[in-house]
Amino acid sequence: MKKLTLPLLAIAVIVILVVFFRSGGTDMKQYAAMVDPRVVNLAPQKMLTIEMKGDPSLTSRDAFSQLFKTYYMLRFGKRNFAPAAPRARWTGDPKDRQSWTGVFGLPIPESVTNLPSGSDPRVKIVTWVYGDSAEILHKGAYTNEKPAIEKLQAYIKAQGFRVIGEHEEEYLNPPSSDSSRLLTIIRYRVEKTVK
Repeated sequence: MKKLTLPLLAIAVIVILVVFFRSGGTDMKQYAAMVDPRVVNLAPQKMLTIEMKGDPSLTSRDAFSQLFKTYYMLRFGKRNFAPAAPRARWTGDPKDRQSWTGVFGLPIPESVTNLPSGSDPRVKIVTWVYGDSAEILHKGAYTNEKPAIEKLQAYIKAQGFRVIGEHEEEYLNPPSSDSSRLLTIIRYRVEKTVK
């Protein structure tokens, strides 16, 4: 029985992810202007998070599966909230993907204070701090983000800011076989440099 339950659960989570992204979970039109870098002030965001170390192509699926599974186990009273786009904050050597640590996150309403029983013990509720944040929209494969990152970092410096936070990505659509359609917001928390 247990052998049958795990594959069914995995299939259910994948279906949930596909339905989320195909149901218009994110309005892409609002991000059109982000092909150019910008600095915005973002409010703190309560998140479901899970931390995993290793190559993102190996850790991301499990991380997001656990987050979405937990999200759909939550109770929001009389209101149902569609999940916002998932995110991840990364640290590690850019040249060694095995050294990366990802803190994967899924925004949740402020009203959520407890995790449902039966949720993965690695899943936590935390608040991600933002404030001034520099961001840009990257179109295409995750492995081709370098030009967008360099453009954003040059903009940060030119505007008199410095990076004070992790490399963050917000995934506006699911990984697909057509990587040219991927849309990812690349984001850094920043502060003005003192002169």
